Amino acid sequence: MTKLRSLFAAALLSVIALGALIVAPAAASAAPGPLPDPGSKVNFRIYNTNTGRCLSATPSSIFTLVSCGDNNAVWVVYGYRDDPTFQVGNLGQANICLGVDPIGGSAGAISCSDEFNARWYFDQLSGNAWQLRSRHAEYFGWGDQCLMDQPEGYLKLGSCRDGGVRTMWSLVYA
Repeated sequence: MTKLRSLFAAALLSVIALGALIVAPAAASAAPGPLPDPGSKVNFRIYNTNTGRCLSATPSSIFTLVSCGDNNAVWVVYGYRDDPTFQVGNLGQANICLGVDPIGGSAGAISCSDEFNARWYFDQLSGNAWQLRSRHAEYFGWGDQCLMDQPEGYLKLGSCRDGGVRTMWSLVYA
């Protein structure tokens, strides 16, 4: 009986060790990350610190906040050489970027080829806390307008001066 217990304990320890090897890379990939270097692309989940949910694009290209495990909650952030702005493309849907409606001014899905309305400044608040400030809004003189979560779960532009309550986002490697 003692021999059987020893074999069972050894098998259990092997399973635990194997599980640790499998989980370790996943935990490392969930680490917060810096913005990509100019000219490069990095996959992130964009986590809203107010709601605890992640930015996502639904199949109908409506942006919303969802569970961070959602497949449409992975974004490719592009850095550009000689340009302080970034483009945020949805990994699950071709040519869909986070942008600003050029007529209504609301945040939403836009073609990634629209370089003017689909560019954002990433302003660091502290550590891994960022505001996504619209280049479109700055150009048209609307003041500092940032991507903001809404209680209903959709997104819009709002004042960057809200103290980072609803305009604070974290970048997590996907």
